[in-house]
Amino acid sequence: MKNIVLIGFKQCGKSTVGSLLAKRLKKTFIDTDCFVEDIYLQTYLEKKSSFAIYRDHGEKWFRKLEQEAIAHLKEKKETVIATGGGSLLIRENARLLKKNGFFVFLDAPKILLKKRVKVCSSFVNEENFDLLFEERRKLYLEWADVCIATKKKTKEEIVQEMIERLYGKQ
Repeated sequence: MKNIVLIGFKQCGKSTVGSLLAKRLKKTFIDTDCFVEDIYLQTYLEKKSSFAIYRDHGEKWFRKLEQEAIAHLKEKKETVIATGGGSLLIRENARLLKKNGFFVFLDAPKILLKKRVKVCSSFVNEENFDLLFEERRKLYLEWADVCIATKKKTKEEIVQEMIERLYGKQ
């Protein structure tokens, strides 16, 4: 089977759910943000979080590094991949992942995401959140093979729904 590629807005649960899904399916799990951090460490011999890389070098530079990370994933098999919230802004990323991937959009409520993003970082400010959310949601819906509404579901319920939607009732 193709890779399972989780897409969705920042803080929608891609990494948490992806890790759990990979364990349940006995597949490898890769978080593209962590992969970006690994590439940065190998290249610059400095450990930085994705947030710090983005903050210190800007979005354009971060997206180039993210694109490099995603290009490395094109040959992966039997892998669950959690993408960064803005990964699909570069269409080549989406095309590369789609060649060997089945896209699952984790569709979390905007109000919940707004709270989570505000608490965790300054990637997105209050003024442009709504615009960014709508712009990215259109991208996620465009590329998604399956859409999972996460509202009022535990991570275990989300994983179970994904398995049922991807493989049928288990």
